[in-house]
Amino acid sequence: MNICFYTSALPVPELGGVERVTYNLCTEFRKAGHNVFNLISTGKNHTFVIPEADNQEAKADYVNTFLKDNNIEILIDQYGNLPFMRHPFISSEVKIVRCFHTDPFHKHLFRGLVETFSFKELKYGLMNIVFAINIPRSLYRERKSVYEVTKNRGVDKYVFLSKSYIPPYSNSSPAMKSMFAAIPNAVDSKISQMAEQTPILTNKNKKKIIWCGRIVHNQKNILFLPRLWRQLERMHPDWELIIVGDGVDRPLLERRIKKYKLRNVSITGYTDPYPYYQLADIFVLPSFSEGFGMVLIEAMAFGCVPVVFDSAKVFRDIIDNESDGFIIPDMNEKAYIKACDKLMTDSEYRQVLQKKAMEKSKNFSIDKVCAIWMNLFNEVLDGK
Repeated sequence: MNICFYTSALPVPELGGVERVTYNLCTEFRKAGHNVFNLISTGKNHTFVIPEADNQEAKADYVNTFLKDNNIEILIDQYGNLPFMRHPFISSEVKIVRCFHTDPFHKHLFRGLVETFSFKELKYGLMNIVFAINIPRSLYRERKSVYEVTKNRGVDKYVFLSKSYIPPYSNSSPAMKSMFAAIPNAVDSKISQMAEQTPILTNKNKKKIIWCGRIVHNQKNILFLPRLWRQLERMHPDWELIIVGDGVDRPLLERRIKKYKLRNVSITGYTDPYPYYQLADIFVLPSFSEGFGMVLIEAMAFGCVPVVFDSAKVFRDIIDNESDGFIIPDMNEKAYIKACDKLMTDSEYRQVLQKKAMEKSKNFSIDKVCAIWMNLFNEVLDGK
């Protein structure tokens, strides 16, 4: 099968969720013998960069030529934000799958932006406010676009990360429910092999808590981490918090850490998170919203017990509360601290949850997820 992924830039796995998901799928499909291409709209030193053009038709001409020359059967639009990446601009001989990697509910968006507002960085704060105000309008336009495009057969399949994300779209067009599907993200084979070959739990009890992702407060609720650690380090001074990642709000986070005079906390910047998963016992993800939270299943594969707020519906697809992790009532900070304290205090209880978390992560193995993708491709090619 000839498959093409469209992303805005080359999928570099270290950059974040969508990039890592795309990279992993490309790798696995190639291993399975499929021809996989990457089409991008920005970048240098790459053959398949969509050139700048004044109109959508000109860009579509380039894309159509590329798809025809490489006999592409399936085009996977990982961002869905360019009008020409759909019919009628793209040849109807190519089947188009559009993916949604975000949480359509965007809970606590305004709260997150208010908490990052600063007169010292007025331009950045005002840009965030404009962004927040535009979100409801963007969601309305996006859902309207889905209806119109689907009605005109502009896309052959829409893929969400959870079934719980489909109703806001399908309810407006119930006759088109067959156009929607849900496929979770996957733990890549590298993680599975590392987890199987390493006696994870014997290396645990390192007394480390990890957070991983882009340091962006309006989605990730990153400023909760200093408040959390301010409480936990008083109760457990021998534990360490490791923040793996980077982003625009890192200076804000660092100032908050300094303000609270926190100890035993470090920020790694962009780096391979796998060694840190191996060292950690607990994974915290207090996000305001998440499309999926791939870092959750990665951390669980290494035996990290996840603790999340009940802010994203997809978390209930991943975690069984108090069995292989904790889902804390939405924005209940006291309950979040209490759950972490319990895990830090009771090592035997923690190990029980670690084993169950590792077992749960196998539900999201790359083999299982790729099989779901192949079934979807076959349905699309058969016109179902």
